[in-house]
Amino acid sequence: MKMKIFSLMTGSSSKFNLRLAYYHPWIIISYYLAYQYIVNIQQLKFKMFLIPELLCLFLVTTLFFLINRFIHDLTATAVITSIGIIIFFSYSSISSLFPSLNQFESNNSNSFENALWISFIVSIIILIGSLIAVVIALRKITWFKGIISVFLNTLSLILFATIIGMYAIKRPQLNSMVEFRKEWKSYLSDNYQPSITNPNIPPDIYLIILDGYGSTEVLKEIYEYDNTPLTKELSKLGFAIIPEAKTNYSQTRLVFSALLNMDYVSELSSENLSSIDTRPLIEMIESNLVMKQLESTGYTKMSFAYGFPYTRDIDVNVTIPSGYQFTELDKLILRKTIIFPLLNNLLYENRKNSIIGTLHSLENLSRYSSPKFVFAHIYCPHPPFMFTENGDYQIPKMNYSDYDAEALVNITSSEFYLDGYRNQAKFISGEVLNTVRSILKNSSPYPIIILMGDHGPGLNVSHANPTYSNHFERMHILNALYLPGVDPASIPADLTPVNTFRFIFNQYFGTSYEMLENKTYASPYNRPFDYIDVTESSNTNSTTSNE
Repeated sequence: MKMKIFSLMTGSSSKFNLRLAYYHPWIIISYYLAYQYIVNIQQLKFKMFLIPELLCLFLVTTLFFLINRFIHDLTATAVITSIGIIIFFSYSSISSLFPSLNQFESNNSNSFENALWISFIVSIIILIGSLIAVVIALRKITWFKGIISVFLNTLSLILFATIIGMYAIKRPQLNSMVEFRKEWKSYLSDNYQPSITNPNIPPDIYLIILDGYGSTEVLKEIYEYDNTPLTKELSKLGFAIIPEAKTNYSQTRLVFSALLNMDYVSELSSENLSSIDTRPLIEMIESNLVMKQLESTGYTKMSFAYGFPYTRDIDVNVTIPSGYQFTELDKLILRKTIIFPLLNNLLYENRKNSIIGTLHSLENLSRYSSPKFVFAHIYCPHPPFMFTENGDYQIPKMNYSDYDAEALVNITSSEFYLDGYRNQAKFISGEVLNTVRSILKNSSPYPIIILMGDHGPGLNVSHANPTYSNHFERMHILNALYLPGVDPASIPADLTPVNTFRFIFNQYFGTSYEMLENKTYASPYNRPFDYIDVTESSNTNSTTSNE
Protein backbone atom coordinates (compact mmCIF):
# COMPACT_ATOMS: atom_id res chain seq x y z
CA MET A 1 0.00 0.00 0.00
CA LYS A 2 2.81 2.45 0.91
CA MET A 3 4.54 1.72 -2.39
CA LYS A 4 1.34 2.41 -4.34
CA ILE A 5 0.89 5.76 -2.62
CA PHE A 6 4.54 6.63 -3.31
CA SER A 7 4.12 5.65 -6.93
CA LEU A 8 1.02 7.79 -7.25
CA MET A 9 2.84 10.88 -5.95
CA THR A 10 6.08 10.37 -7.89
CA GLY A 11 4.93 8.72 -11.09
CA SER A 12 7.50 5.97 -10.67
CA SER A 13 7.21 2.58 -9.04
CA SER A 14 10.95 2.01 -8.88
CA LYS A 15 12.67 5.20 -7.81
CA PHE A 16 12.11 8.80 -6.84
CA ASN A 17 11.67 10.88 -10.01
CA LEU A 18 11.78 14.70 -9.76
CA ARG A 19 10.66 14.97 -13.36
CA LEU A 20 7.40 13.09 -12.90
CA ALA A 21 6.61 13.77 -9.22
CA TYR A 22 3.77 16.19 -8.50
CA TYR A 23 3.76 16.73 -4.74
CA HIS A 24 4.93 20.36 -5.02
CA PRO A 25 1.50 22.14 -5.00
CA TRP A 26 0.75 20.91 -1.48
CA ILE A 27 4.20 21.80 -0.16
CA ILE A 28 4.19 25.26 -1.75
CA ILE A 29 0.76 26.20 -0.36
CA SER A 30 1.81 24.85 3.05
CA TYR A 31 4.96 26.96 2.92
CA TYR A 32 3.06 30.24 2.49
CA LEU A 33 0.93 29.52 5.56
CA ALA A 34 3.63 27.88 7.68
CA TYR A 35 6.07 30.73 7.07
CA GLN A 36 3.66 33.32 8.50
CA TYR A 37 2.81 31.03 11.40
CA ILE A 38 6.41 30.25 12.39
CA VAL A 39 7.51 33.88 12.12
CA ASN A 40 4.73 34.72 14.61
CA ILE A 41 4.61 31.39 16.47
CA GLN A 42 5.38 33.02 19.81
CA GLN A 43 1.96 34.70 19.88
CA LEU A 44 -0.32 32.31 18.00
CA LYS A 45 -2.10 29.14 19.00
CA PHE A 46 -1.49 26.15 16.74
CA LYS A 47 -5.15 25.86 15.76
CA MET A 48 -4.99 29.36 14.27
CA PHE A 49 -2.62 27.80 11.73
CA LEU A 50 -4.23 24.37 11.50
CA ILE A 51 -7.67 25.52 10.35
CA PRO A 52 -6.52 27.69 7.39
CA GLU A 53 -3.88 25.06 6.55
CA LEU A 54 -6.47 22.29 6.25
CA LEU A 55 -8.78 24.59 4.30
CA CYS A 56 -6.05 25.52 1.81
CA LEU A 57 -4.96 21.90 1.38
CA PHE A 58 -8.57 20.96 0.66
CA LEU A 59 -8.96 23.78 -1.88
CA VAL A 60 -5.69 22.90 -3.61
CA THR A 61 -6.67 19.23 -3.77
CA THR A 62 -10.07 20.12 -5.21
CA LEU A 63 -8.52 22.48 -7.76
CA PHE A 64 -5.92 19.87 -8.69
CA PHE A 65 -8.48 17.21 -9.54
CA LEU A 66 -10.76 19.67 -11.35
CA ILE A 67 -7.89 20.74 -13.62
CA ASN A 68 -6.83 17.13 -14.17
CA ARG A 69 -10.31 16.21 -15.35
CA PHE A 70 -9.72 18.47 -18.34
CA ILE A 71 -6.10 17.76 -19.22
CA HIS A 72 -5.66 14.17 -17.91
CA ASP A 73 -1.99 14.68 -17.09
CA LEU A 74 -1.06 14.66 -13.41
CA THR A 75 2.40 16.18 -13.84
CA ALA A 76 1.09 19.00 -16.05
CA THR A 77 -1.79 19.56 -13.64
CA ALA A 78 0.65 19.95 -10.76
CA VAL A 79 2.71 22.49 -12.74
CA ILE A 80 -0.37 24.59 -13.54
CA THR A 81 -1.57 24.42 -9.93
CA SER A 82 1.77 25.43 -8.43
CA ILE A 83 2.29 28.33 -10.84
CA GLY A 84 -1.21 29.53 -9.93
CA ILE A 85 -0.44 29.31 -6.20
CA ILE A 86 2.84 31.22 -6.55
CA ILE A 87 1.21 34.08 -8.46
CA PHE A 88 -1.82 34.09 -6.17
CA PHE A 89 0.51 34.76 -3.22
CA SER A 90 2.61 37.34 -5.08
CA TYR A 91 0.49 40.41 -4.31
CA SER A 92 3.15 42.01 -2.10
CA SER A 93 5.53 42.11 -5.05
CA ILE A 94 2.86 43.35 -7.46
CA SER A 95 1.61 46.06 -5.08
CA SER A 96 5.16 47.41 -4.70
CA LEU A 97 4.79 48.67 -8.30
CA PHE A 98 2.13 51.11 -7.05
CA PRO A 99 3.64 53.73 -4.69
CA SER A 100 0.17 55.02 -3.75
CA LEU A 101 -0.57 51.70 -2.03
CA ASN A 102 2.38 51.98 0.31
CA GLN A 103 1.74 55.44 1.68
CA PHE A 104 -1.04 57.18 3.53
CA GLU A 105 -3.30 59.42 1.46
CA SER A 106 -4.19 62.47 3.55
CA ASN A 107 -6.09 64.48 0.92
CA ASN A 108 -9.43 63.91 -0.76
CA SER A 109 -8.09 62.38 -3.95
CA ASN A 110 -8.89 58.84 -5.00
CA SER A 111 -5.36 57.79 -5.92
CA PHE A 112 -5.23 55.09 -3.22
CA GLU A 113 -8.53 53.49 -4.21
CA ASN A 114 -7.63 53.71 -7.89
CA ALA A 115 -4.25 52.08 -7.24
CA LEU A 116 -5.93 49.37 -5.16
CA TRP A 117 -8.28 48.37 -7.97
CA ILE A 118 -5.66 48.71 -10.69
CA SER A 119 -3.30 46.47 -8.69
CA PHE A 120 -6.08 43.88 -8.45
CA ILE A 121 -6.74 44.01 -12.20
CA VAL A 122 -3.02 43.78 -12.96
CA SER A 123 -2.71 40.80 -10.59
CA ILE A 124 -5.57 38.98 -12.30
CA ILE A 125 -4.08 39.71 -15.73
CA ILE A 126 -0.70 38.37 -14.60
CA LEU A 127 -2.34 35.26 -13.14
CA ILE A 128 -4.43 34.49 -16.22
CA GLY A 129 -1.64 35.40 -18.64
CA SER A 130 0.88 33.22 -16.80
CA LEU A 131 -1.44 30.24 -16.71
CA ILE A 132 -2.21 30.58 -20.42
CA ALA A 133 1.52 30.81 -21.18
CA VAL A 134 2.23 27.72 -19.07
CA VAL A 135 -0.54 25.73 -20.76
CA ILE A 136 0.75 26.71 -24.21
CA ALA A 137 4.33 25.84 -23.22
CA LEU A 138 3.23 22.47 -21.89
CA ARG A 139 1.57 21.70 -25.22
CA LYS A 140 4.09 23.16 -27.64
CA ILE A 141 7.49 22.72 -25.98
CA THR A 142 8.32 19.07 -25.43
CA TRP A 143 11.03 19.58 -22.79
CA PHE A 144 9.18 22.28 -20.80
CA LYS A 145 7.10 19.95 -18.62
CA GLY A 146 10.10 18.00 -17.44
CA ILE A 147 12.25 21.05 -16.71
CA ILE A 148 9.56 23.03 -14.86
CA SER A 149 8.48 19.95 -12.94
CA VAL A 150 12.05 19.32 -11.74
CA PHE A 151 12.35 23.00 -10.80
CA LEU A 152 9.06 23.08 -8.82
CA ASN A 153 9.77 19.81 -7.03
CA THR A 154 13.27 21.00 -6.10
CA LEU A 155 11.89 24.38 -5.00
CA SER A 156 9.27 22.72 -2.82
CA LEU A 157 11.91 20.58 -1.11
CA ILE A 158 13.98 23.71 -0.42
CA LEU A 159 10.90 25.48 0.99
CA PHE A 160 10.11 22.47 3.15
CA ALA A 161 13.67 22.42 4.49
CA THR A 162 13.44 26.18 5.13
CA ILE A 163 10.33 25.77 7.27
CA ILE A 164 11.89 22.92 9.25
CA GLY A 165 15.01 25.03 9.79
CA MET A 166 13.01 28.08 10.90
CA TYR A 167 11.08 25.99 13.39
CA ALA A 168 14.28 24.39 14.72
CA ILE A 169 15.70 27.86 15.35
CA LYS A 170 12.51 29.17 17.00
CA ARG A 171 11.69 26.14 19.12
CA PRO A 172 14.39 26.62 21.83
CA GLN A 173 13.07 30.17 22.39
CA LEU A 174 9.57 28.94 23.26
CA ASN A 175 8.07 27.82 26.54
CA SER A 176 6.78 24.31 27.06
CA MET A 177 3.04 24.91 26.98
CA VAL A 178 2.34 21.42 28.34
CA GLU A 179 4.32 22.23 31.47
CA PHE A 180 2.93 25.73 31.73
CA ARG A 181 -0.68 24.50 31.56
CA LYS A 182 0.00 22.10 34.44
CA GLU A 183 1.58 24.90 36.44
CA TRP A 184 -1.24 27.29 35.60
CA LYS A 185 -3.91 24.83 36.70
CA SER A 186 -2.13 24.51 40.05
CA TYR A 187 -1.86 28.30 40.34
CA LEU A 188 -5.61 28.76 39.88
CA SER A 189 -6.37 26.12 42.52
CA ASP A 190 -3.89 27.57 45.00
CA ASN A 191 -5.15 31.15 44.70
CA TYR A 192 -8.88 30.49 44.57
CA GLN A 193 -10.77 31.67 47.66
CA PRO A 194 -14.25 30.27 48.33
CA SER A 195 -16.86 32.95 48.89
CA ILE A 196 -17.60 33.47 52.58
CA THR A 197 -20.83 35.36 51.92
CA ASN A 198 -22.96 35.53 48.81
CA PRO A 199 -25.48 38.27 48.04
CA ASN A 200 -29.08 37.05 48.24
CA ILE A 201 -29.46 38.09 44.63
CA PRO A 202 -25.96 38.21 43.09
CA PRO A 203 -25.65 41.19 40.74
CA ASP A 204 -24.72 40.81 37.11
CA ILE A 205 -21.17 41.98 36.43
CA TYR A 206 -20.22 43.84 33.25
CA LEU A 207 -16.53 44.29 32.45
CA ILE A 208 -16.37 46.74 29.54
CA ILE A 209 -12.89 47.51 28.23
CA LEU A 210 -12.50 50.47 25.86
CA ASP A 211 -9.19 49.71 24.19
CA GLY A 212 -6.85 52.70 24.38
CA TYR A 213 -9.17 55.08 26.27
CA GLY A 214 -7.02 57.53 28.24
CA SER A 215 -7.81 59.57 31.33
CA THR A 216 -9.52 62.96 31.30
CA GLU A 217 -6.15 64.65 31.86
CA VAL A 218 -4.53 62.82 28.93
CA LEU A 219 -7.39 63.66 26.59
CA LYS A 220 -7.35 67.32 27.61
CA GLU A 221 -3.60 67.97 27.72
CA ILE A 222 -2.51 65.99 24.64
CA TYR A 223 -5.62 65.64 22.46
CA GLU A 224 -7.40 68.90 23.35
CA TYR A 225 -10.60 66.99 24.03
CA ASP A 226 -12.73 67.59 27.09
CA ASN A 227 -14.48 64.34 28.03
CA THR A 228 -15.98 65.67 31.26
CA PRO A 229 -19.50 65.45 29.77
CA LEU A 230 -18.99 61.65 29.84
CA THR A 231 -17.52 61.51 33.35
CA LYS A 232 -20.16 63.92 34.72
CA GLU A 233 -22.99 61.86 33.24
CA LEU A 234 -21.45 58.67 34.58
CA SER A 235 -21.23 60.29 38.01
CA LYS A 236 -24.91 61.26 37.82
CA LEU A 237 -25.75 57.64 37.04
CA GLY A 238 -23.90 56.54 40.18
CA PHE A 239 -20.47 55.67 38.83
CA ALA A 240 -17.38 56.34 40.89
CA ILE A 241 -14.68 57.87 38.69
CA ILE A 242 -11.24 56.80 39.92
CA PRO A 243 -9.41 60.15 40.07
CA GLU A 244 -5.84 58.81 39.88
CA ALA A 245 -6.52 55.85 37.62
CA LYS A 246 -3.54 54.24 35.94
CA THR A 247 -3.04 50.91 34.28
CA ASN A 248 -0.42 48.37 35.31
CA TYR A 249 1.04 47.65 31.87
CA SER A 250 1.50 49.32 28.51
CA GLN A 251 0.10 46.36 26.52
CA THR A 252 -3.43 44.96 26.35
CA ARG A 253 -2.43 41.32 26.76
CA LEU A 254 -0.46 42.07 29.94
CA VAL A 255 -3.26 44.23 31.37
CA PHE A 256 -5.85 41.51 30.77
CA SER A 257 -3.63 38.89 32.38
CA ALA A 258 -3.19 41.02 35.51
CA LEU A 259 -6.81 42.21 35.65
CA LEU A 260 -8.40 38.77 35.27
CA ASN A 261 -5.97 37.03 37.63
CA MET A 262 -5.69 39.81 40.22
CA ASP A 263 -1.90 39.79 40.30
CA TYR A 264 1.13 41.03 38.44
CA VAL A 265 2.24 38.88 35.52
CA SER A 266 5.67 38.39 37.09
CA GLU A 267 3.91 36.68 40.02
CA LEU A 268 1.65 34.48 37.92
CA SER A 269 4.31 31.91 37.04
CA SER A 270 6.97 30.30 39.18
CA GLU A 271 9.08 29.70 36.07
CA ASN A 272 10.89 32.39 34.13
CA LEU A 273 8.98 32.96 30.91
CA SER A 274 10.76 33.29 27.59
CA SER A 275 10.90 37.01 26.91
CA ILE A 276 9.45 36.62 23.40
CA ASP A 277 6.90 33.82 23.93
CA THR A 278 3.52 35.34 24.74
CA ARG A 279 1.45 32.16 24.46
CA PRO A 280 1.38 31.77 28.28
CA LEU A 281 -0.56 35.06 28.34
CA ILE A 282 -3.21 33.45 26.14
CA GLU A 283 -3.52 30.66 28.70
CA MET A 284 -3.67 33.13 31.61
CA ILE A 285 -6.48 35.07 29.95
CA GLU A 286 -8.49 32.15 28.62
CA SER A 287 -8.56 30.30 31.96
CA ASN A 288 -8.43 33.00 34.60
CA LEU A 289 -8.95 33.34 38.35
CA VAL A 290 -11.76 35.92 38.16
CA MET A 291 -13.97 33.66 36.07
CA LYS A 292 -13.10 30.65 38.22
CA GLN A 293 -14.26 32.57 41.30
CA LEU A 294 -17.50 33.66 39.68
CA GLU A 295 -18.25 30.26 38.15
CA SER A 296 -18.10 28.69 41.61
CA THR A 297 -20.68 31.23 42.76
CA GLY A 298 -23.13 30.27 40.02
CA TYR A 299 -22.35 32.91 37.41
CA THR A 300 -22.81 32.34 33.69
CA LYS A 301 -19.69 33.57 31.89
CA MET A 302 -20.27 35.47 28.67
CA SER A 303 -18.06 37.21 26.10
CA PHE A 304 -18.23 38.56 22.58
CA ALA A 305 -16.60 36.83 19.62
CA TYR A 306 -13.67 38.95 18.55
CA GLY A 307 -10.45 38.60 16.59
CA PHE A 308 -8.08 39.58 19.41
CA PRO A 309 -5.97 36.39 19.73
CA TYR A 310 -5.67 36.54 23.53
CA THR A 311 -9.43 36.54 24.15
CA ARG A 312 -10.68 34.72 21.06
CA ASP A 313 -11.13 31.40 22.88
CA ILE A 314 -11.70 32.66 26.40
CA ASP A 315 -13.34 30.03 28.63
CA VAL A 316 -16.99 31.13 28.83
CA ASN A 317 -20.41 29.51 28.79
CA VAL A 318 -21.87 31.80 26.14
CA THR A 319 -20.07 33.48 23.23
CA ILE A 320 -22.15 36.17 21.57
CA PRO A 321 -21.44 36.12 17.81
CA SER A 322 -20.56 39.23 15.85
CA GLY A 323 -19.94 37.77 12.39
CA TYR A 324 -16.77 36.07 11.19
CA GLN A 325 -13.69 37.48 12.86
CA PHE A 326 -10.39 37.26 10.99
CA THR A 327 -7.51 36.05 13.12
CA GLU A 328 -4.15 37.79 13.09
CA LEU A 329 -2.77 34.93 10.98
CA ASP A 330 -5.69 35.23 8.56
CA LYS A 331 -4.86 38.88 7.97
CA LEU A 332 -1.14 38.21 7.54
CA ILE A 333 -1.86 35.52 4.94
CA LEU A 334 -4.54 37.46 3.08
CA ARG A 335 -2.22 40.47 2.70
CA LYS A 336 -0.03 38.28 0.47
CA THR A 337 -2.81 37.22 -1.89
CA ILE A 338 -4.09 38.94 -5.00
CA ILE A 339 -7.61 39.06 -3.54
CA PHE A 340 -6.47 41.45 -0.79
CA PRO A 341 -7.76 44.53 -2.71
CA LEU A 342 -11.24 42.98 -2.48
CA LEU A 343 -10.81 42.44 1.27
CA ASN A 344 -9.25 45.74 2.34
CA ASN A 345 -12.53 47.56 2.89
CA LEU A 346 -14.11 44.37 4.23
CA LEU A 347 -11.54 44.24 7.05
CA TYR A 348 -12.43 47.80 8.06
CA GLU A 349 -16.13 46.95 7.83
CA ASN A 350 -15.53 43.87 9.96
CA ARG A 351 -13.89 45.98 12.68
CA LYS A 352 -16.69 48.55 12.56
CA ASN A 353 -19.40 45.91 12.87
CA SER A 354 -17.65 44.34 15.85
CA ILE A 355 -17.57 47.66 17.71
CA ILE A 356 -21.16 48.67 16.92
CA GLY A 357 -22.48 45.13 17.37
CA THR A 358 -20.88 44.71 20.79
CA LEU A 359 -22.25 48.04 22.02
CA HIS A 360 -25.76 47.21 20.86
CA SER A 361 -25.68 43.65 22.14
CA LEU A 362 -24.62 44.85 25.61
CA GLU A 363 -27.87 46.78 25.82
CA ASN A 364 -29.97 43.66 25.32
CA LEU A 365 -28.48 40.97 27.55
CA SER A 366 -31.36 40.96 30.03
CA ARG A 367 -32.80 37.98 28.15
CA TYR A 368 -29.96 35.85 29.54
CA SER A 369 -30.48 34.47 33.02
CA SER A 370 -28.73 36.03 36.00
CA PRO A 371 -26.26 36.12 37.59
CA LYS A 372 -23.94 36.60 34.64
CA PHE A 373 -20.45 37.91 34.10
CA VAL A 374 -20.09 39.74 30.78
CA PHE A 375 -16.65 40.39 29.30
CA ALA A 376 -16.69 42.97 26.49
CA HIS A 377 -13.46 44.10 24.86
CA ILE A 378 -14.33 46.99 22.53
CA TYR A 379 -11.51 47.87 20.12
CA CYS A 380 -12.13 51.61 20.31
CA PRO A 381 -10.82 54.36 20.41
CA HIS A 382 -7.80 52.24 19.44
CA PRO A 383 -6.84 52.51 15.75
CA PRO A 384 -7.87 52.03 13.00
CA PHE A 385 -9.59 55.42 13.05
CA MET A 386 -12.88 54.93 11.19
CA PHE A 387 -15.40 57.12 13.02
CA THR A 388 -15.96 60.85 12.99
CA GLU A 389 -16.98 62.53 16.23
CA ASN A 390 -20.60 62.34 15.01
CA GLY A 391 -20.36 58.61 14.39
CA ASP A 392 -20.09 58.73 10.61
CA TYR A 393 -18.08 55.85 9.22
CA GLN A 394 -15.19 56.53 6.87
CA ILE A 395 -12.49 54.15 5.67
CA PRO A 396 -8.92 55.47 5.94
CA LYS A 397 -7.17 55.77 2.60
CA MET A 398 -4.49 53.22 3.36
CA ASN A 399 -4.04 49.47 3.46
CA TYR A 400 -5.91 47.97 6.39
CA SER A 401 -3.91 48.30 9.57
CA ASP A 402 -4.71 48.11 13.27
CA TYR A 403 -1.23 49.32 14.21
CA ASP A 404 -0.89 51.69 17.14
CA ALA A 405 1.76 54.01 18.55
CA GLU A 406 4.84 54.78 16.42
CA ALA A 407 4.02 51.98 13.96
CA LEU A 408 0.97 53.98 12.84
CA VAL A 409 2.40 57.48 13.28
CA ASN A 410 5.42 56.63 11.12
CA ILE A 411 3.26 55.64 8.13
CA THR A 412 0.77 58.49 8.56
CA SER A 413 1.51 61.59 10.65
CA SER A 414 1.11 62.95 14.16
CA GLU A 415 -1.77 65.11 12.91
CA PHE A 416 -3.57 62.07 11.54
CA TYR A 417 -3.23 60.23 14.85
CA LEU A 418 -4.22 63.28 16.91
CA ASP A 419 -7.35 64.02 14.89
CA GLY A 420 -8.32 60.38 14.38
CA TYR A 421 -8.00 59.46 18.04
CA ARG A 422 -9.84 62.58 19.23
CA ASN A 423 -12.77 61.96 16.88
CA GLN A 424 -12.96 58.27 17.76
CA ALA A 425 -12.82 59.05 21.50
CA LYS A 426 -15.71 61.50 21.09
CA PHE A 427 -17.69 58.89 19.19
CA ILE A 428 -17.16 56.04 21.63
CA SER A 429 -17.82 58.30 24.63
CA GLY A 430 -21.34 59.03 23.43
CA GLU A 431 -22.01 55.44 22.38
CA VAL A 432 -20.83 53.79 25.59
CA LEU A 433 -22.82 56.27 27.68
CA ASN A 434 -25.99 55.17 25.87
CA THR A 435 -24.97 51.55 26.41
CA VAL A 436 -24.53 51.81 30.20
CA ARG A 437 -27.81 53.71 30.49
CA SER A 438 -29.57 50.84 28.73
CA ILE A 439 -27.82 48.24 30.90
CA LEU A 440 -28.97 50.02 34.06
CA LYS A 441 -32.47 50.46 32.71
CA ASN A 442 -32.83 46.78 31.78
CA SER A 443 -31.20 45.31 34.91
CA SER A 444 -32.83 44.25 38.16
CA PRO A 445 -31.15 44.37 40.59
CA TYR A 446 -28.63 46.97 39.54
CA PRO A 447 -25.46 45.36 38.15
CA ILE A 448 -21.79 45.91 38.82
CA ILE A 449 -20.27 47.75 35.86
CA ILE A 450 -16.54 48.22 35.31
CA LEU A 451 -15.89 50.69 32.49
CA MET A 452 -12.21 51.21 31.85
CA GLY A 453 -9.45 51.67 29.34
CA ASP A 454 -6.81 48.97 29.28
CA HIS A 455 -4.16 51.58 28.52
CA GLY A 456 -4.04 55.08 27.09
CA PRO A 457 -3.46 56.23 23.50
CA GLY A 458 -0.18 56.03 21.61
CA LEU A 459 0.65 59.31 19.84
CA ASN A 460 3.95 59.68 21.70
CA VAL A 461 4.54 56.00 22.45
CA SER A 462 7.18 53.62 21.13
CA HIS A 463 6.42 49.89 21.15
CA ALA A 464 9.99 49.17 20.11
CA ASN A 465 11.73 51.13 22.86
CA PRO A 466 9.51 52.22 25.77
CA THR A 467 12.21 54.52 27.15
CA TYR A 468 11.22 56.93 24.35
CA SER A 469 7.53 56.83 25.31
CA ASN A 470 5.36 59.37 27.06
CA HIS A 471 4.29 57.11 29.93
CA PHE A 472 1.82 59.70 31.22
CA GLU A 473 -0.13 59.35 27.98
CA ARG A 474 0.04 55.57 27.84
CA MET A 475 -0.57 54.71 31.48
CA HIS A 476 -3.35 57.07 32.61
CA ILE A 477 -6.76 55.59 31.82
CA LEU A 478 -10.48 56.04 32.23
CA ASN A 479 -11.66 53.91 35.15
CA ALA A 480 -15.30 54.18 36.21
CA LEU A 481 -17.02 51.74 38.59
CA TYR A 482 -20.70 51.26 39.27
CA LEU A 483 -20.82 49.35 42.56
CA PRO A 484 -24.33 49.29 44.04
CA GLY A 485 -24.35 49.32 47.83
CA VAL A 486 -20.66 50.21 48.16
CA ASP A 487 -19.65 53.52 49.73
CA PRO A 488 -17.77 55.47 47.01
CA ALA A 489 -15.43 56.81 49.70
CA SER A 490 -14.20 53.26 50.32
CA ILE A 491 -12.97 52.84 46.73
CA PRO A 492 -9.20 53.51 46.52
CA ALA A 493 -8.48 56.72 44.63
CA ASP A 494 -5.55 55.05 42.86
CA LEU A 495 -7.21 51.71 42.07
CA THR A 496 -5.44 49.89 39.22
CA PRO A 497 -6.65 46.87 37.19
CA VAL A 498 -4.65 44.37 39.27
CA ASN A 499 -6.67 45.35 42.37
CA THR A 500 -10.09 45.87 40.78
CA PHE A 501 -11.53 42.40 41.35
CA ARG A 502 -9.70 42.01 44.66
CA PHE A 503 -11.74 44.98 45.88
CA ILE A 504 -15.00 43.80 44.31
CA PHE A 505 -14.73 40.23 45.58
CA ASN A 506 -13.92 41.44 49.09
CA GLN A 507 -16.91 43.80 49.04
CA TYR A 508 -19.53 41.44 47.61
CA PHE A 509 -18.38 37.89 48.29
CA GLY A 510 -16.53 38.09 51.60
CA THR A 511 -13.12 37.07 50.28
CA SER A 512 -9.95 38.37 51.92
CA TYR A 513 -7.68 39.32 49.05
CA GLU A 514 -5.00 41.78 50.09
CA MET A 515 -4.69 44.97 48.07
CA LEU A 516 -1.41 45.00 46.16
CA GLU A 517 0.93 47.93 45.77
CA ASN A 518 0.02 49.82 42.60
CA LYS A 519 2.82 49.55 40.06
CA THR A 520 3.04 50.49 36.38
CA TYR A 521 5.32 48.80 33.85
CA ALA A 522 6.25 49.39 30.21
CA SER A 523 7.89 46.87 27.91
CA PRO A 524 8.75 46.45 24.21
CA TYR A 525 5.94 44.85 22.23
CA ASN A 526 8.13 42.00 20.97
CA ARG A 527 9.62 41.37 24.43
CA PRO A 528 6.63 41.96 26.72
CA PHE A 529 8.23 40.44 29.83
CA ASP A 530 11.23 42.79 29.73
CA TYR A 531 9.53 45.30 32.03
CA ILE A 532 10.74 48.67 33.17
CA ASP A 533 9.08 50.31 36.19
CA VAL A 534 7.52 53.61 35.09
CA THR A 535 5.32 54.16 38.14
CA GLU A 536 6.98 57.50 38.94
CA SER A 537 7.78 58.70 35.42
CA SER A 538 4.16 58.13 34.32
CA ASN A 539 3.04 60.91 36.67
CA THR A 540 4.52 63.60 34.39
CA ASN A 541 3.46 64.53 30.87
CA SER A 542 6.63 64.41 28.81
CA THR A 543 5.23 64.82 25.30
CA THR A 544 7.70 64.09 22.52
CA SER A 545 7.38 64.18 18.77
CA ASN A 546 7.20 61.02 16.68
CA GLU A 547 7.70 62.77 13.38
